[in-house]
Amino acid sequence: MNRTGVGDDELTAVRRLIALARAAGRVGNFDTARAVAEEACGRSRAGGYLVEEASCLNVLGSVAFERGQLDEAEAHYGRALATAGRCACAEVTAMACNNLGSIRHLRGDLAAARQLYHAALLGYEQLGAHRGQAESYHNLAITYRDAGDLTEAMRADRIALEHAVAAVMTTTTHKTL
Repeated sequence: MNRTGVGDDELTAVRRLIALARAAGRVGNFDTARAVAEEACGRSRAGGYLVEEASCLNVLGSVAFERGQLDEAEAHYGRALATAGRCACAEVTAMACNNLGSIRHLRGDLAAARQLYHAALLGYEQLGAHRGQAESYHNLAITYRDAGDLTEAMRADRIALEHAVAAVMTTTTHKTL
């Protein structure tokens, strides 16, 4: 039992809902992704599962982002970031920063986007998450390219590639063990 008196079965169920919401979003079934993420978010809140609540909010932001609803996406990502901060979850913090960076970039605020991508990198570095680092460095490269700084863009792209290779090598190593 956790501090709210709810057993581990509820936490497992919430995590399964989050996985289902992510999967539905990845295949473009945004209505299902949103509905399932909203249910998981409510259950997370009721159970006091802050990490899961932050994850749900991030999924809701992604659904809104994919639909071009940037204001709604930004609100969800902002709430995900705040919730992840309350429970010191580096993974969701990094994802939310990266996602908020993409919105700032789309809105033309390259400096703010770069700050958010750097914040994401801190979390991904802390976790040793090469895939996340590759994504954030790639995003940084795009902002530098858009600003006309090709030297920094190429540097960030090179680092992104290094992390992408490391991510593949790590995944391949784990699968063969």
